[in-house]
Amino acid sequence: MAINPLTTGIEDPKLIKALRRLEQEIERRSPYASSQYVNVTFNAIADNDTIITHDLIVEDPEDVDYEVVRWQFPGVPGTVPVVYVDSGPARRVWNQGYIVLRCNVGSAKAQIRLSVRTP
Repeated sequence: MAINPLTTGIEDPKLIKALRRLEQEIERRSPYASSQYVNVTFNAIADNDTIITHDLIVEDPEDVDYEVVRWQFPGVPGTVPVVYVDSGPARRVWNQGYIVLRCNVGSAKAQIRLSVRTP
């Protein structure tokens, strides 16, 4: 489900309008053709695949960039969380509508921005 972190929890219509104008200006100047925010709970077993669905349209599914914009933990994690793509021979291929990432912290929750670069 796509969410908009700029206006989440804001009720003032004037502020929402101003934030949407700002967001449009940022998108106009962005090197990305489209992007989407997704909330993810990674696999309970660290360093295992997590399938992340999205609504982005891409010619090559491998062209989706990802960036963690927010972490959420019930306490301090025992290690610094890292999200990564498995590069081993058994790597799952990304496809239209989803990517596959891993995290070194089991059950970590993150908000991730998925983006497709402008051609």
